[in-house]
Amino acid sequence: GTAIAVNELRMQCVNETKAYMAELKKTYSTMPVFLTGDFNSSLTLFTQSGWTPTSYNVISEQAKNNGTALSTVPTSAFFDHIFGTGTYTIRCYEYFTDVNQHSKLTDHPFAYVDLAF
Repeated sequence: GTAIAVNELRMQCVNETKAYMAELKKTYSTMPVFLTGDFNSSLTLFTQSGWTPTSYNVISEQAKNNGTALSTVPTSAFFDHIFGTGTYTIRCYEYFTDVNQHSKLTDHPFAYVDLAF
């Protein structure tokens, strides 16, 4: 029972987030919009669950593709992600994997992103 209830709550949060992101894009159509957070999921699960916003880019994947990701970007899929839309350029993307996150607000490595827009 608990797992189902937890998943239902997560899907409710997902749907509310999608609606809010759509509202932001409509209201601020000329501004880049970014979604960050501790999503507790892999990028693959986002895609398979069908709620990864297709009009938003995954910043880490863009950084890998254009060579602006430093070597510390992990290959594991189990890290939080930053989604972005609009006109921007990624100058640098890196995870700080050598920092102990226990006792912090997040249990994931910090992401550093240098964007120009």
